[in-house]
Amino acid sequence: FSPTLRHGFVDLDDGDYVYRNRIVLEGFSWPSVRLVFAQPHAAMYAPVLWLSYMLDVDCFGTASAQGFHFTNVLLHSLNAGLFFFLLLTWSRKPWRAFFFAALWACHPLRVESVAWVAERKDVLSGFFFLLCLAAYGHAHRSAPTASEQSEFPGLPGRGKFFRRGLFLASFLFFALGLLVKPSLVPVPALLLLLDYWPLRRLTDFSLRSLRRDLPRLLLEKIPFLLFSAAAAMSSAAAHRTAEAIAHVSPLAALKAIPLHYGFYLFKIFRPHNLSVLYPNVRFTRPDFLFALLLLAGISLWVWNARRRRPNKLVSWLWFLGLLVPVVGLVQFGVQSVADRFTYLPAMGISAALLFVFPSVPVFRRLLSPLRAALAIGLLSLLVLLT
Repeated sequence: FSPTLRHGFVDLDDGDYVYRNRIVLEGFSWPSVRLVFAQPHAAMYAPVLWLSYMLDVDCFGTASAQGFHFTNVLLHSLNAGLFFFLLLTWSRKPWRAFFFAALWACHPLRVESVAWVAERKDVLSGFFFLLCLAAYGHAHRSAPTASEQSEFPGLPGRGKFFRRGLFLASFLFFALGLLVKPSLVPVPALLLLLDYWPLRRLTDFSLRSLRRDLPRLLLEKIPFLLFSAAAAMSSAAAHRTAEAIAHVSPLAALKAIPLHYGFYLFKIFRPHNLSVLYPNVRFTRPDFLFALLLLAGISLWVWNARRRRPNKLVSWLWFLGLLVPVVGLVQFGVQSVADRFTYLPAMGISAALLFVFPSVPVFRRLLSPLRAALAIGLLSLLVLLT
């Protein structure tokens, strides 16, 4: 993504967000801070986003867009590292974690989020999102094993205050992410999924397990849920004030759900004909039936594999859940689909594929070079497309 450092602004939201935004151009000051927290701007309530642009103005000036692009690339790079860290923690397989983190980071669908200054909200909210997941996961991990202690002698214990501090940090990171982009509203549900895998705080989806564990797990999510509800309401109010919500009939919205999911799956696995603005997408009845059967088939498959490969179920629901705000139930702005909407949901696809190539000791010598060549070839192709 380094070529973006030579790019300028584009005449599509960049003016409203940065180079014609009086609040941002004044730089970081307490009057500006009070103003961005007091009211919505550009049809959204995102004070932390505006603060990040103000800091860019103070650090790099407004003569060119280079500094703004640098911050976007830096944040995306940090996100790639954090995602690798999460996958490594969950799988304990360094090369798999590296490959699937790189697969996400170098995918052509990331271009819009990274190379467009106005889409700082994707990379910045993603940064806080990943910090939230990391802090939450470490807050509820079990005590270090003997092998972990021998490998990392300074690994901290998991005392009560240590856990509470990490849990509080996860909530603060979540709150900061929502103050960048309200699309993080489904995150409390994702945290509940992480309780099933990899944290194993929810042993199963049986009625007995749900009755025993679910009330306690839901109770601790109340602060997250309350903040999500507040963010959703403030976002809807800001868009309504700016008349940025398109009116869609309930039946059309329901029919659009599988079509939108199918559209994003298609773009993830075949990133072709990508565009910053798509025309109104028109689907036929066969498209709807195919998308519906595809979603139902994958959902049934991951449900049946939940005991053997719980990561598939959790990661598939990660993908479905984080796309809920943009699958057509409510349409914000002029378009119903966009590449940038996949920035966080696509991580779920990478996590679902973590164990797609099982390690068979008998064929390891034969398969390892083949898998390495396939991985290098696929990443190289994605880099070229990106």
